[in-house]
Amino acid sequence: MKKVLVSGDHHSWAYDEPDTMRKALVKEGVPPRDVFEDHAGFDTWATMARARGIFGVRDAVVVTRASTCRGPYSRRCRWN
Repeated sequence: MKKVLVSGDHHSWAYDEPDTMRKALVKEGVPPRDVFEDHAGFDTWATMARARGIFGVRDAVVVTRASTCRGPYSRRCRWN
């Protein structure tokens, strides 16, 4: 995996899902320069649209909660 895009809600200064995930990844050894944050990831489908349109993602491994994903817990996605 080349880069990581973490996405989640950041509805207040004290509640920041992407930053929490970024910190955990960096703590586990992922270089900070390889972690990108999407603070407007309110649901998985919106995140996928933003990943392509804003972050330029064309190929990704998607991991999400079952409650927010129509399908398996993770899947390989390719946009043409």
